[in-house]
Amino acid sequence: MICMFSSILGYAQTGSQEITTSQLVGKVWERVSPRSEHETVTMSFTQTAFTDSAYYTLLEKSSLRNLPYYVTDEQPTDTTFHHEYVGQERTGRYIVKFYPKANDFDYFTVVSLTDDELILFHKARDGQIPRFDSYIKYRRKI
Repeated sequence: MICMFSSILGYAQTGSQEITTSQLVGKVWERVSPRSEHETVTMSFTQTAFTDSAYYTLLEKSSLRNLPYYVTDEQPTDTTFHHEYVGQERTGRYIVKFYPKANDFDYFTVVSLTDDELILFHKARDGQIPRFDSYIKYRRKI
């Protein structure tokens, strides 16, 4: 427990890291934390789409979502998704993804990106259930 708290505190003190769209494209990431023994979650990026997939071992089912996204250095507000940024080579500290069916969007703050590891921070939004901020750690698969 102390080790987990120290890690989270270390992430919080680190802040965020600037990345480019091309650093994401063509890579596949598997979530390592938080992790469920009954779920495997991966994500990948093309120039225009953020794809996340989950496999649920107990149900023997999978899900897949392809969502438009972009990278930006402008902290997202609750009202604006910049569709014109999708597909552009951009630099920034935020990955913003759009949910077309809900006509809504959400974002991650990039805490750290190396060749082997990606750490994102997700700030809970008003009305989100459960409502808590979280750090998500991924290990590179490809």
